[in-house]
Amino acid sequence: MKIIVPEEKKIFYIIAAAALFITLLIISIYFITKKTPVNQIPEAEAASHFDEYGINIDSLSKQENHITKNETKSKLLADLGIPMNITQKVIDKTKDIITAKDYKEGLAYYTYTNRNKGVEYIVFQFGVYRSVTIGLKDSISVAEKKEEIKTIRRSISSEINGSLYATLDSLGLASDPMADKLANTIFPSQIDFTKLQVGDSFKIIFDDLQIKGKSIDVGNIYAVQFIHRKEKYYAFHFSQGSIDDYYDEKSNTLREGYLKSPLKFARISSRFSLNRLHPVLGYRRPHLGTDYAAPSGTPILSIGNGVVIAKGYNGGFGNMVKIKHNSSYITQYAHMSRYAAGVKKGSVVKKSQVIGYVGSTGLASGPHVDFRFWKNGKLVDHTKEKYPIANPIDKKYKSAFNSVKERLIKELDAIGSAKS
Repeated sequence: MKIIVPEEKKIFYIIAAAALFITLLIISIYFITKKTPVNQIPEAEAASHFDEYGINIDSLSKQENHITKNETKSKLLADLGIPMNITQKVIDKTKDIITAKDYKEGLAYYTYTNRNKGVEYIVFQFGVYRSVTIGLKDSISVAEKKEEIKTIRRSISSEINGSLYATLDSLGLASDPMADKLANTIFPSQIDFTKLQVGDSFKIIFDDLQIKGKSIDVGNIYAVQFIHRKEKYYAFHFSQGSIDDYYDEKSNTLREGYLKSPLKFARISSRFSLNRLHPVLGYRRPHLGTDYAAPSGTPILSIGNGVVIAKGYNGGFGNMVKIKHNSSYITQYAHMSRYAAGVKKGSVVKKSQVIGYVGSTGLASGPHVDFRFWKNGKLVDHTKEKYPIANPIDKKYKSAFNSVKERLIKELDAIGSAKS
């Protein structure tokens, strides 16, 4: 049976087909004009192929490593499978760029390895701003890169939120160097930073050292206002001649200084040694302290402000007192005949305070004090250490200091309330 399509429907089908054709044509033209040119990689995709050192890592395996103890450049390269002739060329080309001072245990370096061709690049990272890239792909190349460090003067304020480190971190600062300077350089004995509490706050004016907008270190600290247990502490940086130091609002130095000896009048009878013949035991062993000979009963002085962390009889040391001065320094005084009144574990002592008296308790051949000095957890020869020395402001600099102080106090006041 023949189907007869009305004239109106024929016209409709023709129009619909034409519309579909035009639509498909427009879509085709759009995609043709938008087609990515041959060999052109979208910018975001291209950027993802390169790491922070500008090395294309598409076909390379990147691994972080660290220089181990006694690992020479030759050994490192040999362990990476670099031929001896190439190794020597690398050493020659890097001798003035990677010096013995730079190349040390713990230094981070990265290797970029091609599965079929071996190591193609080695990158040594020195701190946060300098790196050296060694290329081994076709010929040996050495490229040193130094990031630009910008110094930006900043003013900050905050209440303590948790620890000092956490609070500084929340402000986007290099928290370790800032906390270290506050605790050990600016307020070494005024504030116990392990006992900060809610309500404590600070304002600081300082130079922030940044790379690509990120804080990486702290430069000069010009002024600090620290409120601890509702007491206000000030610190102002000031240079009198060649001496740079921090002073409070009354021109007093904040650096406590240390005595060079725990006795007023004494002679050194035995020095710090790694191989001393022991006068009582009769054989050689390390003596990691300094002996000061003096008559029995001579007063023994604490060389600086601190807290007694141990007191009592301790084997060969006899009657002994141990004092923590700050996060860096601890001292010990041994062979005492007796202790000074009021000295006990937990006692706060001041510089030059009598803590005991010379004796010969324990393994001692005669009356003396065995004085021991820890610096950052390691016993050291205190006679070779450069102690912090307190330098009060000379009268001729007082007027200049007052001008600097008044200007900085105005800057601190302008920062506003310290908020977390």
